[in-house]
Amino acid sequence: MLVASSLGIATGIFAFAAAAGLMGSWPAALAIGALAVALATRAFWKHPVVELDESACSPGLKIVSGLATLVAIVEIARLSVFMVAPAQVGWSAVPSSDWEVRHSCLSAYFIAAQAAGEAPNIYESSLYTAPDDNPTAPRKPRMLGPFRIDVYEYPPPFLTLPRALRVLVPDFIRFRALWFGLNAGVVLLATAAMACRMDGFRRSMERTSPRRDGSIWHAWMTRSGLNESRTSPRVPRPSA
Repeated sequence: MLVASSLGIATGIFAFAAAAGLMGSWPAALAIGALAVALATRAFWKHPVVELDESACSPGLKIVSGLATLVAIVEIARLSVFMVAPAQVGWSAVPSSDWEVRHSCLSAYFIAAQAAGEAPNIYESSLYTAPDDNPTAPRKPRMLGPFRIDVYEYPPPFLTLPRALRVLVPDFIRFRALWFGLNAGVVLLATAAMACRMDGFRRSMERTSPRRDGSIWHAWMTRSGLNESRTSPRVPRPSA
């Protein structure tokens, strides 16, 4: 039940963020998140990702795994607050880091997606760089709310999804929350898929517990990638 509950809570957190971005209403987002927790927990309980032999895991490891899972849930929950309400910088992955608080990779995609229908060149520097920028000094970016606009340097097809989502959510703050929910959800599904499809990883999980230690979510690369709204957060490869 612990495995199903932890996966269900994570699903609910990501559903809350996505709903907050899509609907712009905290009460509605909380209701959707709570419903997602209930439905996902039941689904993972009835249809576990991997069949586990609980007797193969020592009591001590169960306790450590449970505590680590709790910490991981707290980490992603607090990060979701910052992703929905960027003014709450104390909830970011590293509140003391100006980079983590003000940098957003997604800003480049958002501006480029907007420019794709209005500007002749989505790579035009003036879209991302401040008018008073000094070419001989470090780049001075334009601002998008509290965030420094990153420079878009990728092929145009990469804008397909951002352009589609901008139709639903034209405001960047809400767009960022929606992207976080979708991005984190993909990471969660990807880890579940790996557990289900990779025989070596399956055997490891059956020996040592169902990866309920939340190690992927503890990893700095995962949390920082989600915090900065990277379009493809780097996820560490699980050990065999």
